Parts: sequence; C-alpha cells; structure tokens
Amino acid sequence: MCLLVSSFMASLVYFLVYYPYFDFLGFIVVSIIYFFCYLFIAFPTQIILRRKPQIYSLKYLIIYLSVSFFATFILLPTVLEISLTVHISTELFWMATLNAIIFWVVDSLVMREDRIS
Repeated sequence: MCLLVSSFMASLVYFLVYYPYFDFLGFIVVSIIYFFCYLFIAFPTQIILRRKPQIYSLKYLIIYLSVSFFATFILLPTVLEISLTVHISTELFWMATLNAIIFWVVDSLVMREDRIS
C-alpha cells in the first residue's frame, strides 16, 4: 500500500513540476515506473529500517535521501545513457529529494497507523 501511494504521489509531483498539462495515460505510465523504482530500491531500504521503526525520524530521512540520490545520479544515467549536464543534474536533484521526502512521509504515516491499530 505504501508503495502504491508513494508512486502515485511522486508521479503527481513529477507532472505538476515538469509538465504544464496533465495526461492521464502519461500519469499511469509514470506511476508504474515509479512503482517499480520504489519496489526495487526504496522497499528493501524500508524493510531494513522497519526493524527499529521510528516515526518521522530525521535519520531515516537522510537514509532515504542517500538511497534516492544513489539511485537517481548513479543508476538512472547509466540505464538511460544520458550525460549529467547542469540542467539535468538540477532536475535530478529535485526529483531525488522530492521522491525521498514523499516516501519518508508516506512510510511514517503508515508506521503511525500500524502503531495506533
């Protein structure tokens, strides 16, 4: 559930920031891409961090940021075969930061709900 919500929120932010119009099919495609990125990169990190769960922990945010920057700046250009120019690096920086914050907030909300129930 956390992965689905995070992927939809991240793709919504992506469309709000980088596209002046909203395309539903593009939104679905980007959501699926984000889902698989979160599934293979953020979810294993989440499993490791949930051994000692902390809600809205700054340490967890830093870990999510580190993993997000690794995935964005190392893996993405390698897979897409793009060079990191200043413009692309700035966009990738903001997307990595936003993705980490979104996943951290959603993860903390889910952990809070798990503790309440």
